[in-house]
Amino acid sequence: MEAFELFNKAVLLQSSVAMQYLARMHLNGQGCRKNTNLAVNLFNKSAKLGNMSAYAELGVTYLMHNKISNETTAAQVWNIYFSRVTSENHTSLLSDLPFMDTLVGYMEFQGRIFLEDKSKISLFKQSLIEHFQNEIQRIDSKTFMFAEIKGTMLERPRRLVAYLKENF
Repeated sequence: MEAFELFNKAVLLQSSVAMQYLARMHLNGQGCRKNTNLAVNLFNKSAKLGNMSAYAELGVTYLMHNKISNETTAAQVWNIYFSRVTSENHTSLLSDLPFMDTLVGYMEFQGRIFLEDKSKISLFKQSLIEHFQNEIQRIDSKTFMFAEIKGTMLERPRRLVAYLKENF
């Protein structure tokens, strides 16, 4: 209940991240009653304030929730997301990966991966790979007191690059 109240206060201050988290709470009934319409409104407001991850989550919401299931609207939301995420310096790509994975899985299951979608997915994948390869280079260029620390820090981005190359 306390998180719900704090996110509500932050929403009043126009926090796009708080709007996204509050939308999730309404979507899942965490600390409040389930309210899909309010969740969608909050995801929309968050996205319009520049939170690209809210677009990603909104797209999945339109695909996966029976009350508002609308593939056309989901596709429109994803088109906005893809066009912005691949043309701007989007820093939260990693947090969008589960939504992207859901979208691709759904489209494959429905037999709806089109050439246009494949090129957008490819751009997204390339953006993620570049992000993680830059992270690997940044870590690799630093000097650490203990080699194990460097190895541990490099493990995650290397695993993610390998995952992306295999699964998308």
